[in-house]
Amino acid sequence: MNKEFRTSNDEESSLILKHIRLISIVAVIFLVISVLFFLIRNNNIQKKDSLANVSYEIFKPYLDMTQKSDELDDESRKEMVEYLRSKESSFSSSSFDYSRLNLYIADLCKELNDKDGENEALKNIINNSKTDNFLYPVACYRLALNLDTANLSEEATVYYSKIWDNYSSNSVFSERALFSLFRINYGKDKELARKYYDLLSENFKDGIYTTYCANFFESDENN
Repeated sequence: MNKEFRTSNDEESSLILKHIRLISIVAVIFLVISVLFFLIRNNNIQKKDSLANVSYEIFKPYLDMTQKSDELDDESRKEMVEYLRSKESSFSSSSFDYSRLNLYIADLCKELNDKDGENEALKNIINNSKTDNFLYPVACYRLALNLDTANLSEEATVYYSKIWDNYSSNSVFSERALFSLFRINYGKDKELARKYYDLLSENFKDGIYTTYCANFFESDENN
């Protein structure tokens, strides 16, 4: 009986030791994973902080300059455009900071009445950023408007269409983009113009542009 009892105790002790070893191994693995997670997270935070510092240092001269806008001359603006262009390679072309930098260039070129430079910077935003970048529709509408104003309506159509195709009615520029597409096509393709009018009616029923477009068709019917 005592022998059997000792055997049972030995087996139980052995089982307990195995459980303790298993718990210890799991604890060590958990500790290693926790340390690795902390190191990776800390490294990512340091990288983000480093990128933020780089962005701050690059944009600081421009932001400082805009505080003195009343004192700016064209030469200062041109120098800033060149400075910003020299910093483009500091950012990934798909990053928000790259888009931001090109928006600043576009703004300066607009002040310099340099349409080619402004349009080039806007195209850099459009061609390199994703549609979830809120500067994408801004750049599309602004470029379309520049091309439209320059009587390059076919090219303008491309960028007005990008707004509707990517955002449907969910962009602040959607209604104006549809109206511009209606206006451009009304004189040459009434059927296509009607398509854009229908989209305006469906999505912006009480909008001023919808009413304005309806007047065109009413005028046609009366004549």
